[in-house]
Order: sequence, then C-alpha cells, then structure tokens
Amino acid sequence: MKDLEPAIRKAFLSYQYEETKQGRKLQDQEAYQLLKEEGIPDDGGDLGELSNYNLPAFETWVRQLRTARQALGEQKYTPRRGRPHGRSIARGDQVEFQGGDDEHE
Repeated sequence: MKDLEPAIRKAFLSYQYEETKQGRKLQDQEAYQLLKEEGIPDDGGDLGELSNYNLPAFETWVRQLRTARQALGEQKYTPRRGRPHGRSIARGDQVEFQGGDDEHE
C-alpha cells in the first residue's frame, strides 16, 4: 500500500475509514456522500494519514479508488466471479437463437 501514490492511497484509506465507521460495506457513492457530509476528524482517523485530507470531486475520488483497488488486487467487481474461467460449456449448435437475428432464422 505504501507504493501507491499519496492521493490514491488516501482515497482508498478514506473509503476504508468510512466503511469501518459505518460498520458495513458501502457503495462508492454512499461512502463519498458520508465523507463529504461528516468529514474526517482532525486526527485523521485511526491511521492519522488522513489528517488535512481534502476530498476531491467524486469523479476524481472514485477514479483514485479504482486505481488503488486494482493495484491491491481488491477490485470491487470481477468478471465471472465465482465461476470457472474458460470456454463456454455449450456448443454453438446447442444455443437457441432469439428472434430478430436475421442471420439465424
């Protein structure tokens, strides 16, 4: 985590701070709104690293958060989560095509 750029690290820490404070998982928008409304204490929370942290615009903050998650391997959404990777288990001739596809009618 120390390898992350300071702005990116602080965005991630602020998200973690708000989740810990609320005691539950939060959506990014909800966490941002709570941070914006309630702020972070002057002592910077338990970590102290967030003292004097100025919350950027939502688009910037969520981009920084996404970058941190990717660097830490903690992506919020992963493709095929919980499903095996690889080819489809259905062959092309087993798939029923829906109407509106002129090629396959």
